[in-house]
Parts: sequence; C-alpha cells; structure tokens
Amino acid sequence: MKSISRIKNQLFKGIFKKELQQYSKMMGEQQQIRDNALHIIQQFSQGNLKVKMDDSTLSDEIHGALIKLKDHFIEKEKIEHQRNWTNIGLAKFADILRMANSETDIAYIVLKEVIHYLKANQGMIYIVDVEEEEEACLVLEACYAYDRKKYLHKKIAIGEGLAGQAYLEKAPIYMTDIPNGYPKITSGLGDATARNIYIIPLMVNEEVYGVMELASFQMFEAFELEFLNKLSEQLAASISSFNLNQKTTLLLEESQLQTEQLRAQEEEMRQNTEELMATQEEMKKRQKELERLKTDLESEVFKRTEEIQEQKEELEQQLEEINTTQESLHKQKAEMEGVLLAIDYANYLAEFSTDGKITYVNDQFLTLFGKAFTKESLIGKNHREFDELAKQPEAYQQFWGRLRKGEAIKKEGVVQIGGKTFYLEENYTPVKNKEGEVVKILNLAHDITKVKELSLQNAAKEREIKDVLNTLNKAIISATFDFDGNYLEVSPEFCRFFNDPEGYYDGKRDRDFNPLASRPDQYEKFWKHLQSGKSYEYMQNCEINNKKYLIETIYSPIFTTDKQVEKIMLILKPFDLAKINSSVNA
Repeated sequence: MKSISRIKNQLFKGIFKKELQQYSKMMGEQQQIRDNALHIIQQFSQGNLKVKMDDSTLSDEIHGALIKLKDHFIEKEKIEHQRNWTNIGLAKFADILRMANSETDIAYIVLKEVIHYLKANQGMIYIVDVEEEEEACLVLEACYAYDRKKYLHKKIAIGEGLAGQAYLEKAPIYMTDIPNGYPKITSGLGDATARNIYIIPLMVNEEVYGVMELASFQMFEAFELEFLNKLSEQLAASISSFNLNQKTTLLLEESQLQTEQLRAQEEEMRQNTEELMATQEEMKKRQKELERLKTDLESEVFKRTEEIQEQKEELEQQLEEINTTQESLHKQKAEMEGVLLAIDYANYLAEFSTDGKITYVNDQFLTLFGKAFTKESLIGKNHREFDELAKQPEAYQQFWGRLRKGEAIKKEGVVQIGGKTFYLEENYTPVKNKEGEVVKILNLAHDITKVKELSLQNAAKEREIKDVLNTLNKAIISATFDFDGNYLEVSPEFCRFFNDPEGYYDGKRDRDFNPLASRPDQYEKFWKHLQSGKSYEYMQNCEINNKKYLIETIYSPIFTTDKQVEKIMLILKPFDLAKINSSVNA
C-alpha cells in the first residue's frame, strides 16, 4: 500500500508541473499580445497610421478593433485636413479680394487662383451688367484655361444656358453628365471633355451679382463644393461693395459737374448783363452827342440865315455841308435804332413813371402775360401789382425811393402771372432830363427762370446726397479725420462698438489708437500714403468687451472739387470670430 501511495504522489506531481508550465506559457503569450496592441495604439496616437500589424501576434478580436481604430484616425485626419484646406483657402481669397481694384481684377485673379487651388482645368466668371439700359444680362468678365487669359466678348440673357439658369434659380448646378457641345479642354496632348461641371451664382443677401462656372477632369469633392459656396459669397460681397463705391463716386462727380456748369452759366449771364449795361451807357453818350450836334447845327443855320443875302455863295456851300452832316446823322440814327431793336428783341423792356405806373412795354415783355393782357390794357397799371417785393411795404417803398433819387438798381425779381412764377434779372435805370430830374424809370430784364429752377433742383440733389451719406454714416462704424489725422467726427455706431461716450474722441488723433503708431516710421509712410490720395486696407484681430473680432479696416481719402485730399474717412467692418469658427466647424 505504501508503494502504491508513493507512486500516486509522484504521478500527481508530474501532472501538476506540466499544467503549470502550460499555464505560464499561455500567460506569456497573452502579455505579448497586450504589449503589441499597446505599441500599435501608441503609434496611432502619435500620427503613425502606417505601423505594421502582425496578425500572428494578435487575436482576431483585437486585430479587428485595431483596424476600426485605424480607420477612425484616418477619417479624423482627413476631415481635419479638409477643414484646414477650406480655412486657408478662404483667408487667401479674402486677401486677394481686398487688394483688387476693379471688377475685372476681381474676376480674373479669383478665377485663376481658384482653378489652381482646386486643381481644376477651365473656368468662367460672368458679371451682371447693371448699367445696361435694356433688359439685364450676364457679361463674360473673365475666362481662364491652362494659365492663359482668353479675351472673349460674350453676353448671355437671363435664363439662357446653364449660367443664365443658375442666375435665375439662385442655386448651384452640379453636372457629371456633360451635355454634347460643351467646350472641350485643350492641352498639348489633344482635346478632352471635362468629367464634371459646377456652376454657382455669386449671391449675397439674396441678390445675385454674377455666375462662376468651373470644369475639371477630376471629380469635385463635397468639401470642395462647400468651399466654392462660401467663396461665392465672399466674391459677391466684394462685387457689391465695389458697385456701391462706384455709384457713390459717380453721384458725387455728377453733382460737382452740375455745380460747375451752374457757376459757368451764372458767370456768362453776369458778363451779358455787364455788356448790356455798357451798351446802354454808350447809347446815352451817343444821344448826348446827337443833342449837342443838333444844338450846334441849329445855331449855325440861324447865323447863316441872317447872312443869306450877303453870303449867298457861302450859304450854298454851307447847305451842302449841312446835307452831308445830316446823312451822317441819319446813319448814326439807323445804327442806334438797330442796337435798340436788338436789345428790344432779346430782353423785356418796360418804362415806368416816377409813381410806378407803366407807360411803355415792348412785345417781348408782353409775352410774360400770355393772352391775359394787351399793350393797351397794361399801360397805366402799377408796378406793385406784379412784383413780389410789394408784399414787403417797407422794402418796396425804399426801393422806389432809391430809384426816384436817381440810383440805378439791379435785382432778381419774382413775378406771379396766371399762377406761374417767373424769375427775372432786372436792371432799373432812372432817366433824367437836362435839369437832372428823374422823369421816368427804365427796366431792362431777362428771364432766368430755367437757370433758377436748375439751381433749386441741384440744391435739392445735393441735399439728397448729403441725406444718403448722413444715413450711411449713422448705420456704419466710421470716423472722419482732417488732413493731419485729427478726429473730426465719429458715427454713433463707432462709439457704440467701442463702448465710448459721446465726445470721447474730441481733440484726439488717429495715432492715439492705431496699432501702426507703435512703429513711427511705418506709421508716417502709412499716413503720407493716404495724403497722396490712395486708400489703405488691412485686417486686424482685437478683443472688445470680452469678444474677439476680425476687423476689416478701410482708410479712404475724401477729395475737394479740385481733386485735393481734404479729409480721411475710416470704415470698420467687424467679423465675430466665434461665429466664423462656428460656421466653419458646421
């Protein structure tokens, strides 16, 4: 029995030792699998997604989990790459749009850069023709393929073709089934048709400013299409801003031109009036000369009559001289009558007695009254019945008092006739007899109603433009500086945005707040750039009231009528960075 028990104990010890060895081996293999899996996960977290996974050292379950984890990291890296690509592209094109000087620059530069950025092959940009008097249409502003500019002159109607349809529907058109007849993309190897086309309206605030069309051999990704949608809004906003600035400049230039024309007309009328007055003075001198000659002639005739018997031959000679003199007088009289007739035809002429009653009017003066009066019915009527100055008794009495004293008066008269208002430039001239007494009043006038109405219309237009500018000034964040950079005026939105009280900027300068002032040399160059008549734009990040903003900063010179810089205007366009990041992440 003891031997059997000894044999059992030895057998049990041998079996237990074998199982213990097998268990230890299994634990070692499990530790190796865990170490391999941990090493692969660490490589994934460090961005090394190409690490080799040995199937022989991993279980099927762990191997499958690691493959899913790798796919998750790859997808996350792809999404992050696409987001960075989109943000970099939008920032790049924002800089490009800010530096562009015209619609053509905007269209061509953006088209070229977007084709390169997307690795597309061909593209076009159409701009809405807002100056066309007839029905609106789309004008081809830029066409680009393989780094070559194609100067094409093309217009399409709204709704015509794919571009016209995208404008009409205000929605993008994405086509992978390319229609027959679509232009082929040409290269040195031959011609080929694009694989897909994306046509997108350039739209902001539900208003379309143009259409962009892109074609490519490779298919556009979803994130690339989304990038194009956002870029189209930036491009539309830039075109809208350019159009608004251009319209404002045209309105200001038109107003200045009308003002200059009015001044020229007023100067011409002043010169005409002076010439008429000079002619009138010359007529007076000739009349006095004629009277003197007449007096001398009568005296000479009287003397010769007394001597007629004694100096018959001499008298005949004198009579011949008299005839010659009379012919000369007749010629002078005819010339004077011609001058008077010209004045009478071109101006309103009326004569008044010293108590204001009409004693004579010419035919031109009668045209003011239409068929309401005849010459006969006007004679005897008083001046006060027609002149608006009579409504001011004291001024009217002083006016006639000055005329009776012999003072010539030039004034602008307002006459109400038949419900119509006439503006006249009148020259009242007292006429005196030999004794120097005023015997009548001569009024020489011409109609300035059209000029006056044009002046009133121009003043109304200027007020309208000022009202529009004042409205814009209240609605935007803006400030105005004098030529040396001192604050002149800030808009209410400017104070509200910076949370500053009214009057805070009185006596302050732009360099007190501008970050460029920290570098004096650069700031001096910047301000001289503005003083030379050139605008300046840049983007800056700042934090205001615990909110972070990306602010588009625009300095623009304001010119006088003779093209000299008078003021500098600052316009700020803030963009909430939190909202931008939120929309980009979305």
